[in-house]
Amino acid sequence: MAVINYPADASTLILNGFPITEFAEGDFVTLEPQGEITVAVNSAGGGTAISQPINSFEATLTIRVQRNSGNDALLNLWRNAVPALVFDGAIKTLFTRDSVPVIETVELRTMHITEAPGPVLNNMEPEHVSEWKFRVREAKRKVA
Repeated sequence: MAVINYPADASTLILNGFPITEFAEGDFVTLEPQGEITVAVNSAGGGTAISQPINSFEATLTIRVQRNSGNDALLNLWRNAVPALVFDGAIKTLFTRDSVPVIETVELRTMHITEAPGPVLNNMEPEHVSEWKFRVREAKRKVA
């Protein structure tokens, strides 16, 4: 599947109403679609059936924030919540099309944390970042 990279310094990520902004400098917010948008089945008689699978909008969201920052602490708090939290959010990116400012929005619905940084601090890591991954049940892109 294709990977979509949004420049972290030119995008806004909102999770459950909270802005996530403390990314590593020059990093990306990465969205990787998991399901095929459509599937086709060919019949013996020459026909084709095209359908949209139930997982066609699933994706994996990967973010890297500064280790021990406010955003890292908030994500860690959410990680340890009982019961596990379900998130909604959005990625918004401003760009110019035909000399007109346009906002691209990816709505993120029904997501949960699937990978989080471990408790051991690696002093050899030069970037000093925490990587977080979320499974997104529905990621839909809108350009307005």
